[in-house]
Amino acid sequence: MKENFEINPAKYKGIADHRLNYFADVVEIIALVAKSEISVGETLDRFYDCGLKEKKGPETNDSNQKWVEAIFELIEFRSVVFGEKYPFNYDIKGKFLLIENSLSTLQKLYVQLLISSNLPFFTGYQSKLTTDFENVSFYSLTFRRSGILKCEK
Repeated sequence: MKENFEINPAKYKGIADHRLNYFADVVEIIALVAKSEISVGETLDRFYDCGLKEKKGPETNDSNQKWVEAIFELIEFRSVVFGEKYPFNYDIKGKFLLIENSLSTLQKLYVQLLISSNLPFFTGYQSKLTTDFENVSFYSLTFRRSGILKCEK
């Protein structure tokens, strides 16, 4: 990807606020592309800057802050559920997210699926990403049926 690649969260403008999974994906993608920590405050600032959220007054700003905190609670949940397979380091105290320095194969797979499920951010790469997604799907289903791939409980 280009060095100065930017993620514009406004591409998800119009998606209902309760669909936190979309916005958790956005935060993860920002952390991936920025290769630096992304916090609740920085996320909210980015959402304001791109017009995804509006600053209207103290009550609305508090509501927006709580909404972003809920997004980070979902990110925390993901980090617990995926454990060492989660490609990000989530700091509970500081409430920030950072991509790991070195990724395992399963962590890379998570990143690939994350990017493939958020094509609006990667318009120049959509053809390659959809092809890669189809290949991952084919091989994972083929291996699963043949017994080569065993599901962990």
